[in-house]
Amino acid sequence: ALVRSKLLALGLHKSSVEFSLNAKRRSTNQLYNLRWRAWATFALSKGIKPLYPSTQDLANFLVEVYQKKSLSSKTLLGYKSAITSTIAAATGRRPERLISSTLVANVVS
Repeated sequence: ALVRSKLLALGLHKSSVEFSLNAKRRSTNQLYNLRWRAWATFALSKGIKPLYPSTQDLANFLVEVYQKKSLSSKTLLGYKSAITSTIAAATGRRPERLISSTLVANVVS
C-alpha cells in the first residue's frame, strides 16, 4: 500500500504502478511486506522515519531481529533487501548509503 501510493504520487499511471508491483512474485511481495512492517514498527517505536533511516538505525534493527529470532545471515540480508527495495520504490531513489554501508554489511555477515 505504501509503495503503491508513493508511485501514484510520483505521477505514474495506475497501469504502470500495477506492472511495477507485479514484477516480483506474489510470495516475494508478501515476504517483503512482512519484513517492511517489522521494520516500520521498530522505526516508529524509536522515533525514526521508516523511509529515511540512518545506517545505524538499520544496523540496530537487524541486530535486534537477529537477537530476538536467531536468524541466519541470509535471512538478515533478506530483511535488508526488503527494506532498501521498499525505500527505493517509495521514494524513487536507491538508498545507496544503506545498501553499501560497511556497518550494515558487518551486521549481516
